[in-house]
Amino acid sequence: MSKTKLISEYYVRPKIEVHESKRIHHLNPFDLKWLPFHNAQTGYLHSKPSNFTPSSYLKHLRLSLSQALVYFYPLAGRFVTVSNPHDQSCYVYVDCLKGPGVRLVHASAHDLSMDHVVSPNLDVPELVRELFDMGETSINHDGHTRALVSVQVTELKDGVFLGICGNHAVADGTTFFHFQRVWSHIFMGTFSKSVTLPLVKQPDFIQGRIFKLPYIDPSEYITGSTGEEPELSRRFFQFSPQSLKQIKAMANSDSRSRSSSYKTVSTFQSLIAFVWKCITRVRNLNPDEPTTCAVPINLRQRFNPPLTNDYFGNYAIKATASAKAGDLLGNSVGWAAALLQQAVAAQDDRTARDLILQAYKDGPDQVLPPVKIAGSSNVTVAGSTRFNLNESEFGLGKLVAFRSGNVNKVDGKVNAYLGSDGDGSVDLDICLAPNTMAALLSDQEFMRFASQHTGHFNLISRI
Repeated sequence: MSKTKLISEYYVRPKIEVHESKRIHHLNPFDLKWLPFHNAQTGYLHSKPSNFTPSSYLKHLRLSLSQALVYFYPLAGRFVTVSNPHDQSCYVYVDCLKGPGVRLVHASAHDLSMDHVVSPNLDVPELVRELFDMGETSINHDGHTRALVSVQVTELKDGVFLGICGNHAVADGTTFFHFQRVWSHIFMGTFSKSVTLPLVKQPDFIQGRIFKLPYIDPSEYITGSTGEEPELSRRFFQFSPQSLKQIKAMANSDSRSRSSSYKTVSTFQSLIAFVWKCITRVRNLNPDEPTTCAVPINLRQRFNPPLTNDYFGNYAIKATASAKAGDLLGNSVGWAAALLQQAVAAQDDRTARDLILQAYKDGPDQVLPPVKIAGSSNVTVAGSTRFNLNESEFGLGKLVAFRSGNVNKVDGKVNAYLGSDGDGSVDLDICLAPNTMAALLSDQEFMRFASQHTGHFNLISRI
């Protein structure tokens, strides 16, 4: 039974119409591959200020959003597809003037407290789902008829939850967090020249190119759910600065002992290597079974010359390290971290440009969503510890907790974020098969470094 009630909804367009918004915003190949997936969902839980007045807050939120959209105007548009029957292809772009704009929802759940959001004892899947666009789920391709961004402000008994859904086929995490940061600064009146603005243009090596999909009918690359989806268990873990320091020291000590010419592995690579090993161990895989670990890479700084992080859109890919399960478990954390380091280093300017040229010639690859199967042997990391979650407070003060939604979850999915405490810790949102999660919670080495957040629940995963 729904605990969240709709109070009102608005659609917000840019306060002024800039000339650039009249142009078509073409999607690049890194945008297009996200069309079959669900929207990205990011949520901020805050204590309710003593002087919180819903009508005044929503009015200020709408005004500041309309000002932020002047700079991020594609987010207020809609997708348009043009079919080319002569070569059985199509291309998708953003009409920045089409549609009513960004959807802003005001909802209430006064029977719920902040403890309910993070409690392991309640029906959190339904609760969390309703905090994002009233529980309505959509895939990115639905941006043809639905808002590319929707924001739900839900009043709890003692808190306020901002659930933001962003169409991943128009922007990546770097762009969406940039948008939220600019919007928050405008809301709080702290917007200044030190707050960078987006560059809504294609870089020189993409400019003028239209990337076609090798399909004419959306049903060829937009597929629905097939069969019964596996049950998954999800928990939140925090790694303190002290734990991270120990894991990094352990990884680099291992690397140093193997080679005098080793390259220092980063804190994040050390942590993910450690988690990859721990998850692989509790899965009890056959020693010869292959396992992979994929981590997100922001390509902007890897182009030559590099792009700034202000470039609007998707410029991210996955770097994937591979090993046999027996080799991964038979070697050190430093060995696994070195595999990740090598995979990341391989994603350079040449690799990225080759992907773009190939997409221009044959259409972007990896457009079809992955098949979801139980008993996965892989780990896929999303999110970034580079995003400062506390910078997007929208006048609500210190962040109590950050929660992503229930979509795009598969066995082995790990979402990584800078700890909401702001002390240099890292929060991991880990999704596994229930028996694997139970084994991970009993794994002494993993739990020696990880402290468990409240917020455990089982769910039926939805791509």
